[in-house]
Amino acid sequence: MMKTYLFYGTWKELTKAIKPLLYRWIVKEVIKENYISSYKLDNKKLQKKQIKKVIFIAKEDLDKYLDSSKFKEWM
Repeated sequence: MMKTYLFYGTWKELTKAIKPLLYRWIVKEVIKENYISSYKLDNKKLQKKQIKKVIFIAKEDLDKYLDSSKFKEWM
């Protein structure tokens, strides 16, 4: 089963989140794609956010293992 998520956070935070999944064999493989930039206008100031696109290849449903504040399912 392949599922794609957007990760809102730093590379270090992503590494912390996926390490336990790999060590427990919940996830077979993790593929990180390049950054996606998000732009938002807030109080007349442009805010840029870096988002990472992460593809998980797993045997079971990942929703119960992932932090919903950091991971948002891609389509």
